[in-house]
Amino acid sequence: MPDLSFVATANSVLMVGGRPVFCDVDPETLCIDPDKIEALITERTRAIMPVHLYGHPANMPRILEIARRRGLRVIEDAAEAHGSALGNKRVGTFGDCGTFSFYANKNITTGEGGMVTTNDDALASELRNLRDHAMSPSKRYWHERMGFNFRMTNLQAALGCAQLEQIDNFLAKRRALFNGYANRLLDVEGIRLNRETPGCTNSFWMICLEIKGIDAIKRDRIGTEMRALGVDTRPYFYPMSDMPYLDDANTPVAHRVAAEGLNLPTYLALTEADLDRICNVVRTVVNAH
Repeated sequence: MPDLSFVATANSVLMVGGRPVFCDVDPETLCIDPDKIEALITERTRAIMPVHLYGHPANMPRILEIARRRGLRVIEDAAEAHGSALGNKRVGTFGDCGTFSFYANKNITTGEGGMVTTNDDALASELRNLRDHAMSPSKRYWHERMGFNFRMTNLQAALGCAQLEQIDNFLAKRRALFNGYANRLLDVEGIRLNRETPGCTNSFWMICLEIKGIDAIKRDRIGTEMRALGVDTRPYFYPMSDMPYLDDANTPVAHRVAAEGLNLPTYLALTEADLDRICNVVRTVVNAH
């Protein structure tokens, strides 16, 4: 899995007794670097878990080719990538399964929870069974193994269905939001916003600002100064290999990008005036550094 992700990616592996192995990321997509994957595969490897970070698709054709050749499963972490695509194919439909988050700040939400996508009928049946305490589908209150209470409530599902009906509108607004930031920050030197590599559709879950050449200390200082001027930010995720309970990894790109990155305000109610104010603060603080 890529070293740059929210820590839930690694925790899901630990919870089933596995060991997460961290791979460096591509500096353009911020997703797992296919060129670095094979060197990390051993006889104990069972799956590759790409993360479509901040809404940019990982290089799924390359990842699938490696997985098929090495006999591995592919589990897509699409928690942040509702609507992202490679060509005409949406993320979450390439691997053996895809996982999506419906947390409150995602592209569509049910308040919490998520979903799994798969076109493997046997796996779908297994997942449906496990989410409901592994209750027998033919014998009420009979459980042949341990399951989980992972059911979504009907109220959440109704909200999710209503959100899904609006997803094209939500994605168009996020793209417009990104374009608004990009057009206003063209004249600021030394920064990069989200990328969208050829053939990919980025869903722009978060507007990403990378300030080249800074370290984490200066990044935090910039974030503090912007907050004092009324604009909140948050840092990129820390590399998971830096967490004290997880294994170290040699991932220089992930560490560099994590130190240089901030997420700017990203929500659909932002107005043109809001964007003007935010970008003026970005320009003022970044130029001062």
